[in-house]
Amino acid sequence: HTPGYMWRIPWNCKPGGAERFGCYGKPFPLNTTAINIKATIPSAKLILLVRDPVDRAFSHFHHFYDPAKCRPEFKGKTPACFQRHMKEEVERIEKCLKKNGPWSPLCAWGETGNLAWQQDTRVLSLGLYVLFIQEWLKMFPKEQFCVLDLEHFKGSIDHGMSLIENCLGLEPMGRPYEKTKINTRGTKKGVVPMLDETRVMLNTFFRPYNEKFCSLHLAPIGCET
Repeated sequence: HTPGYMWRIPWNCKPGGAERFGCYGKPFPLNTTAINIKATIPSAKLILLVRDPVDRAFSHFHHFYDPAKCRPEFKGKTPACFQRHMKEEVERIEKCLKKNGPWSPLCAWGETGNLAWQQDTRVLSLGLYVLFIQEWLKMFPKEQFCVLDLEHFKGSIDHGMSLIENCLGLEPMGRPYEKTKINTRGTKKGVVPMLDETRVMLNTFFRPYNEKFCSLHLAPIGCET
């Protein structure tokens, strides 16, 4: 019953839904995609593609945030509206972390998990990569993960794919990979960059999570703090 996205595991157990998805009144379900993969393909290689969480948040904002929520104070999805929303989200998540602990996965889904499908509330939390992958590492050793940064593909798709081939133990394809169109709604021409103060605020917020994520030494990302 659970989708295969890294950040949607475990399922959001909503209050009052004890009988749904095997939740039984607990914050996490008894059955998840990770558990099913472990039971059926225990030696599976798991590929995870991440990007700078600050840039990811800005892109997410332009993809999913309802512009009506910016008005009438702002004229649509402006950098100032993004700044306001990020302040609200930082406060909300930090309040949850203070209650549940700095590394609680509950705060990545919303304190009770009932915000998991509301994209407006996922702008920041989806960039807390370590809170998600730590749950998967309870099921699989890190050697079974291939973790790449979007930057590996930005300059050269062939370079990114060669990293995947090497991680999976595959023979090189031997010819260039075809480029495909990507969704650039959050970075296309005409989108005004976020405010410098917003980037500083978000870099500060994500820093301890980025550092812990990098400390896992997941190959072949080779990230730096």
